[in-house]
Amino acid sequence: MRAWVLALTLVGCGFSSPAARDIPAGDGPDGGDSPTGGSDGGGGSTAPVRICRDALVHVCADVPRGSLNLMTGGIDTSDVSASSECLPQSAYTITPAIDACVIASQTIAIPVNNAVSATGTRRLILFADETLTIAGTLDAASHRKGMTGPAADTGPCPTNFTNPTTATEGGGSWGGTLAQPGNSGGSTPGGGIGGIQGSAVLVTAFAGGCPGGSGANNGASSGGGSGGHGGGAVLLLAGQSIAVSGTVNASGAGGSGGKQRGGGGGGGTGGMIVLAAPAVRITGKCFANGGGGGQGGASLVEGSGGDESGAPDDAAGGGNALTIVGGGGGTGGVGSTGSKPGADGGQITGKFSDTGGGGAGGGAVGVIKILPPDPGMNNDLHKVSPPPT
Repeated sequence: MRAWVLALTLVGCGFSSPAARDIPAGDGPDGGDSPTGGSDGGGGSTAPVRICRDALVHVCADVPRGSLNLMTGGIDTSDVSASSECLPQSAYTITPAIDACVIASQTIAIPVNNAVSATGTRRLILFADETLTIAGTLDAASHRKGMTGPAADTGPCPTNFTNPTTATEGGGSWGGTLAQPGNSGGSTPGGGIGGIQGSAVLVTAFAGGCPGGSGANNGASSGGGSGGHGGGAVLLLAGQSIAVSGTVNASGAGGSGGKQRGGGGGGGTGGMIVLAAPAVRITGKCFANGGGGGQGGASLVEGSGGDESGAPDDAAGGGNALTIVGGGGGTGGVGSTGSKPGADGGQITGKFSDTGGGGAGGGAVGVIKILPPDPGMNNDLHKVSPPPT
């Protein structure tokens, strides 16, 4: 079932207003009200036009005429049914071939106060022939114990990390690495060693962020916290202009806290946001920051999970409940600042003796690309994080 509907609207910015489309929720190509055909009821045709654009990938799509408002709700990029918001796969090609949900129109907007969340296994591409305006919120981030962003964890992700080890307590794990390195996990009083992050990779393809590692178990083979998912992959593509006065978020999730002296899970990296148009202006927020690392657990108390970034200049804090001996998690990466390592697990001796697992490292920032390369007007780290390339 459609998670958003198309609102009857006119979107203009110095050019003639296109015909609007009004498609009831739940209708699609099999119901005669496909967004790739039909009439606008006012004499103007909504028949699609084949248009091709380049932005890391070469996209050719049958773009419907008219204006498209994305309303509050969710987009599942995995959904390939007739009722999906995504174009049918016969209506577009992408070179090199990747799995993606392509949503296309002459103009596309997320109006102010509207919040659109995107999840699923495929990347998200918003393809506007003319203008693409985001005055509301597009959430393509991953969230601990919640949704994962579109194509999260697809990388490329390094493989040369070192996992934490198990002793009486589990070591904290590594934070996720993408174009920038995540950070290491903390060790434990009983000899568990924290994980070490992998090396940064060269990111040339359009893909999602990378996950953090799982914390090591305690000596009883249980208790390690799970790593946070990487952020999602979003391509905003327009023939004339892109304006972001609202929010686009593709940040990584925080790692989970350890249980029963287990190590914390590492924070996920930010994902990837690509903005491609002759004119790109970001006056709102556009960010793909790293998630915080999870805290190590004590024998009877679970460590707290890592936080997630809520703004371009907001670093996600690591889990750090002060009432237990588990090591605190590291902070996620933000802007041009690297993530932080997890702390070593502690111990209490005496009547209430206890030991704790290691804290996990924070995840690194993701990638933001502006194409063609931005001349510098969108480099304010209070609005865009990490710095666009």
